Amino acid sequence: HCNSMFRRFAAAPGVFRRFASTNTTPEPSWYEPTRLTVRWFFLPVGFIASAQYLGDALGGLALSEAALAPGLVDRAPGVITQAGKSDSGSPAFKFAYNYKGQNYESTSVVPARVDHKLPEILPGWLDRYRVGSTQTVLVDPRHPELGFLEPGPVDEYYARAVTGGLFALLFVGAFRRTRNLSFHDVKRVLRLTK
Repeated sequence: HCNSMFRRFAAAPGVFRRFASTNTTPEPSWYEPTRLTVRWFFLPVGFIASAQYLGDALGGLALSEAALAPGLVDRAPGVITQAGKSDSGSPAFKFAYNYKGQNYESTSVVPARVDHKLPEILPGWLDRYRVGSTQTVLVDPRHPELGFLEPGPVDEYYARAVTGGLFALLFVGAFRRTRNLSFHDVKRVLRLTK
């Protein structure tokens, strides 16, 4: 009985024709090149940028935590050779130090970039790290060339690590979703968001 009902439904004029027409409409000629460009260029670039953002935050977090704990980083004498701000307002510091008989130079006041808290802490750096002043440089024994002067803002590094991780996962998910994404799928999603 069910089979006969299905055969009559399928035989009805235009039933499957109307259904098929919504799925076999040719995609615009620009769609496939655009999909491939997004999938193989923009999404990987976004993932790499997010991963670098995440890695920088994790590195700054690890070194800041190590600097706050006794005995995890070494200390070396150093001298400030440059202090100030660049034309863009970013820190422009340089200091020389000697670690285990080797001379090094570094430009890192803290172990990783600071974004949100920079306006708050930069004036203190300018006052504290004057040219010619002697300072204690914090040195990671595994990378003695990357000396820094003080731990960075741990809370900002945590926030940046979470943000970078979430965006990296987002780009990976988008890369997977665009593997067989049709123009009709895109239109359907856009309709749902309206």
